Amino acid sequence: MDELDLEFENIVPWNGEVDTGRDARLKLDRNFARIKNNLDALSKGSFIDLGGIPESEFDNVTKQGYYLYALQAGTGDRKGILVVSNDGDIRQIRYEFDGTYTRSRTDEGWEEWTDEFVSKLRKHIDNATIYWDDANKVIKARGGGNDHTIVVSIDVSSIGKCSVTTSGDGSVSVNADKSQYTVVVPVAGTVTVNIVAKDGYQVQSLMVDNVSKGNINSFSFENVQEEHTMYVVMEIVEENPTNFLVRNDLPNVYYSSTQSAVDAIKTAYPNGLTQNITLTCIKPATEKRLSGTWIAELSKWNEKSICCLIIDGADRLVYDGKSLGGLQFKEVNNVLLRNISFVNCANYAGAYSPSELYALNFVGSASRNARNLMAYKCCFNGVYPSDLTKKAWRTIGSKYSENLTLLGCDISNDYGNCMKLTNCQYVSLIKNTISVDYSLGVVAHPSIMTLKNCYTLNVEDNKMSGDVRENYFELSNVDRFYFLRNEVSGGGGRAITMSSLGSMKEVVVDSNLFVGMLNGPAGGWMKEYINLGTAKIDRLCMNNNTCYMSGKFYEQYITKGGTVEDAYIYNNIAINATGTSTNSINGFIINRVKSLHTGNNLYESMRGLVVSPNADGESDYITVDWTTGRDVAKLQAAGYEANSIKVEDGTKLLEKQNGGDSYKLIEGLEYYSNMSYFPDADIEYKAKANTGNTRGCYNLAGIAIDETQEVTGYTGEDYSEVKVFGSTAQYSTLADSVLRLKHNTPDRLKLVVFSVVGSQHSDLILGKSGIMHTSPVLDANGEYQKDELYTINVD
Repeated sequence: MDELDLEFENIVPWNGEVDTGRDARLKLDRNFARIKNNLDALSKGSFIDLGGIPESEFDNVTKQGYYLYALQAGTGDRKGILVVSNDGDIRQIRYEFDGTYTRSRTDEGWEEWTDEFVSKLRKHIDNATIYWDDANKVIKARGGGNDHTIVVSIDVSSIGKCSVTTSGDGSVSVNADKSQYTVVVPVAGTVTVNIVAKDGYQVQSLMVDNVSKGNINSFSFENVQEEHTMYVVMEIVEENPTNFLVRNDLPNVYYSSTQSAVDAIKTAYPNGLTQNITLTCIKPATEKRLSGTWIAELSKWNEKSICCLIIDGADRLVYDGKSLGGLQFKEVNNVLLRNISFVNCANYAGAYSPSELYALNFVGSASRNARNLMAYKCCFNGVYPSDLTKKAWRTIGSKYSENLTLLGCDISNDYGNCMKLTNCQYVSLIKNTISVDYSLGVVAHPSIMTLKNCYTLNVEDNKMSGDVRENYFELSNVDRFYFLRNEVSGGGGRAITMSSLGSMKEVVVDSNLFVGMLNGPAGGWMKEYINLGTAKIDRLCMNNNTCYMSGKFYEQYITKGGTVEDAYIYNNIAINATGTSTNSINGFIINRVKSLHTGNNLYESMRGLVVSPNADGESDYITVDWTTGRDVAKLQAAGYEANSIKVEDGTKLLEKQNGGDSYKLIEGLEYYSNMSYFPDADIEYKAKANTGNTRGCYNLAGIAIDETQEVTGYTGEDYSEVKVFGSTAQYSTLADSVLRLKHNTPDRLKLVVFSVVGSQHSDLILGKSGIMHTSPVLDANGEYQKDELYTINVD
C-alpha cells in the first residue's frame, strides 16, 4: 500500500487558552483529510514502486506492504513484487515472469493473507494467471496471460455451508476464510462450476454475471472469452415446507403445497377465472413430490376464461420431482409460470420407465387444444443428484396445444428429448440458454426439440449447445419455421432436420451463428447442418448467417435436400475451419429448386458453394450442377451469386481466425451486404446503419436497439386467408379463421397479453405473439347468425 501519512496536528492551548477558534477548525479539517487519504490508500492496496532496489537490499525493507521493484536501477522495468508481512518481520516473495516463485523467512501465518496478496498480483501483474496452490502452500502462475478467471463469491451468511468444484478445463482455488473461490479457465475453454452444499443446506440463489439463475447448483461456461463472476446464497433445507404460498385474492390464506393451492383456486372459480390470480412463493421452499407421479396436477379448467393463473416462484421456489414428474396441466388454459426452478425431474433415477414424464407437461385433447402456457425465467436442471451421470430423459412435453412459450429460461442436464411436442400449433422458444447431452439407449432420437404438426415455430435469440448426436431440432409437418439470431455450437450431429407430408409455407434461417456441429453423428449419412430432407418448402430464406464449420466430420454441408419453390441465399459467411482444405466442406445444396436467388456470400476453403443438382431432371426445376456450383465465376455467369466472393484458402476473415475471441469479421474488411435481404437486427440485436452493414450474423456497423423504448401496436397475419393486417385499421375476415398476432415491442423479454373480446366469444394470447381463432355469432339453437366483431386489447 502507499506510505501512510501519520503526522497529525495537535490542538493545544495557545497564549494560555484552549484554541477553539478558526485555527482549531482548520487543524481538524487537515487531520480528517489525512485520515481519509490513509483509508483510501488502505482500501486500494496500492503498490509502492521501489524503483531500482537491488535484490541484496530486500532485507533492509521493514515497512509492511507490497512493493514493485526493478533489479536494474533506472530501467523503469518492473521485475517483480516484494511482500512484507503485517507483523513487522520481513516475509519476502519474488515474482518472476517465467512463472516461478521463491520465498524466504516464512512463518505459519503466511497462508492467512495469501488471498489478499494473490488478488493484488492478479490485478497488477497478470490478471488471470496467478493462483494459490493450497496443497503445496505456494503461489503459482500459469503464465502467458491466456487464461480467464471465474470468481465465485459466497454470501457472508453462507460461508462454510458449501464448497465449489469444477469439471472440464478449469482449476479451482479457495481463499483462507472460504468466502471466495477462483476458477482459472484457459481461453476458449469449457468448465462447469458446481456448488456442493453441505448436509442440511441447499442453493437458494445463484447469480452469474449479476444475472439470477435461480437456485441451480451448477453452471457451465462454454468457449470462455472473458472474466465472469458468480454469487452464491445458501439456505437451510426445509424437508416439508409449510405456508410458503399465498394468493393475491386471499392474502391472509397460506398453502403448504402447490396441489392444495391450485385445488383451492379451482374450487373458488369452478367455471374459470374471473380475474388474474397470482400464487406467490413468500419464502425459500423446496417442494418435493411426496406421492404419485407429479408434484401437482390441474385438469379440465379455465377453458373459456381470458384470465391467467400465475405461479410466481420469486426465485425462491424449487420443484423437486424426485426423479419423476413436475407439474402437469391437462386441458387447462392460460397459465404463466415465472422464476421457478425445476430439479431432479424425469430422470427415473437412471432406471427405465415406460411412462413419459416431464418437468412440465401441457396437454389438451384431440377435440380441444390447451391454450397459453408460458414458462418465464425458469430453470430446469434434470440431473439425478445421487449420480450426476444420470440426467433427464425429457424436460418439456406437450400434446394438442397452442401458444406454448419458453422465455428467458435455462435448461440443462437433459440427455433425451428435451422438448417433445406433438400437435402443438404455435410454439415460441425465445432467449433461452439450453445445454443438452447424449446417452445411447435413453430415447430413440435425442434432441433439443422434436415437434410434429404445427402452424408456426419461432426460435429466436437462444444459446444452444451440447453433444446430441442426431438433431438439435427434428421437425415434421411444421408450416412456418423462423430461426433467428441463435448461437448453435458443439453438437455431435445436425442442427436441424425437416420433413413434411404437405408444403411448408416458409422457412427463415437468418442471422445465426453455427459453430462446430457434426463432431460425431450417430449415422454416417448425417452430413449437413440443416437437413431439408423430404420437406417441400414454398419459400426458403437462408440469409445473414455465419457458419464456422470446425466439426470433426470430414464431409459437411450447410444445407442438403429439400424441394423448394423460391430460395433466397444472401449475405452469409461460410468457412471451412476443420484445419484442412482437403476435407469436403460445402455450402448450400438444395435437391430441387424452381427459383434461386443468391448473392453477397463470402466463402473460404469451401468446395461446393451453391448447388441444385435436380437429380430427377424435372423440367419445372433449374439445374446447377457441381461443376458450376464450385466456381463463383461460373455461378455468376449463370446469373447467381452477384457480389459473392470465394477467397483463397487460408485467408483470415474472422477475428477467431486472427487470434481473437469472436466470430465477427476482422475490422477493416470491406465485405458489405445486399440491403434488400438484410435483417432488422443482427445476432447482437443491433439495427442496421445507413451504410457499411457487413455480411454474416454480426454487423460491424450495427446500432444497439433500445429495448426499453415503449412501442405500441401489433401486426397480424390471417393464416386462413393469407393476408396481413395491423392495429391501425379494422380487419375483416370469415369465421373459423386462424389469426396470428405479434406485438411491435422491441423488448424480447416483455410479458405481453392480448385479450380478444367479442359479443359471444373471447380469447387470450399469452406472449409477444400467438394465434387465435375467430368464431361466428350463434343463436340459441347453435345456428350461424353473423361473423363476430372483436376488440383486441394489449396489456
